Amino acid sequence: HIFMPLFAWGSGHLIFKGDPLTITGLTLAVVIPTGITSLIWAAMYKGNVGLTLSIILVDTVLSPLIVPLSLSLLAGAQVHMDVWGMMKGLIVMVVIPSFLGMLFNQISSPERTASVSSALSPFSKLCLMAVIAINSSAIAPYFKAVDLRFIGIALTVFFIALTGYAAAWLIGKMMKRRQEEIVSLIFTGGMRNISAGAVLAVTFFPSQVAVPVVIGMLFQQILAALFGYMLNRFELKPVLQKA
Repeated sequence: HIFMPLFAWGSGHLIFKGDPLTITGLTLAVVIPTGITSLIWAAMYKGNVGLTLSIILVDTVLSPLIVPLSLSLLAGAQVHMDVWGMMKGLIVMVVIPSFLGMLFNQISSPERTASVSSALSPFSKLCLMAVIAINSSAIAPYFKAVDLRFIGIALTVFFIALTGYAAAWLIGKMMKRRQEEIVSLIFTGGMRNISAGAVLAVTFFPSQVAVPVVIGMLFQQILAALFGYMLNRFELKPVLQKA
């Protein structure tokens, strides 16, 4: 939340100078909270599940402060934004549902939690698809005419997202963390809650701001799979061989 917003903002000014909406979109794409799907990837590659959940929880709770503050500092001078509206939107969209889920998990038996989770899982996935589709429709005109500028935005988003995963890996190595903690840092550092980002972009900004955010959705899972492969190649494999 310090390095990546500055990196995205600087990259935007370097590549898209004079286009504050695209720069804001690039910045928004990395300041939104980490995605819950990072837990799936972290568990798949033997990451620290407790650490992953803690990062998701802390990032979710702090998002109503981090997102508006970061955008105000980096893009507030060039793009008008409703800071209080964004804070309320994040509380309603992200914080309250997370607390309700944790409360239910705390007061219910493990069997009931597993049963409800299994029953609602397909419904939640359909709702997620609907939210992304509805909010992405606002940027449909930008996808109808794919030109060099659009390709430039896509490549920039890909490079920034790639840097997010790599930076998290590097930070974990520099801090000399254990292997399972590095795995958790990679996926929580690289993944973002794209659905919340798309809603914020469409609701509080011109539709052009949503373009980098939605494009990020195309690369997020691909990059997670790529870094999962790299983990198997450079981090996990030596441990398995010793075992």
